[in-house]
Amino acid sequence: MNFKVLDIENANDCSFHSDGFDKIFSLFCFHWVTNKLDALINMHLMLKSGGEILIDFLLINPVTELYKFMDAGWKKYIDEVKQISHTSYSQDEVKKMFIEAGFRIISIESNSRKYTFPDLSSLLNAMRPVDALFNILPPHLHDKYFMHIKDKIHETQFLEICPTTEKTLLTYYPITVHAIKD
Repeated sequence: MNFKVLDIENANDCSFHSDGFDKIFSLFCFHWVTNKLDALINMHLMLKSGGEILIDFLLINPVTELYKFMDAGWKKYIDEVKQISHTSYSQDEVKKMFIEAGFRIISIESNSRKYTFPDLSSLLNAMRPVDALFNILPPHLHDKYFMHIKDKIHETQFLEICPTTEKTLLTYYPITVHAIKD
């Protein structure tokens, strides 16, 4: 087994591995890619004929969806994370991207899933490692940022929170695509 670390959106980076791989997989990372079509074209280029791709990612990224509700004072920081895809997709749009990149889809599956956190703080702590905005903020703004997110979650009813137990239900929308390069 051989692993390579590449910038999947960079055609020059990927062209060195043209027809080099039998399999490419990505598990819950592809929603962070800004230009998904370019990335898929590059993956297609890197696969041998008959090579397969399996990608599992979020159609709607809950972290970046929260950014849409943030007050203007946070906008300058949100603009700094513009390299992150803020776009949500439908299953049909994803299917079209894969076909446009040259893949034949073997299977595509998407449905809503739910995960229950003991409380809102547990959810926010789980978000920290993948929240690009949190990671670029000066440390003295971290508490203020999470207070603002909590307020926005309650204000917009972005999540279901049980008023008695405080259990917090996150609904998310993963998609799994298995495709082949003919």
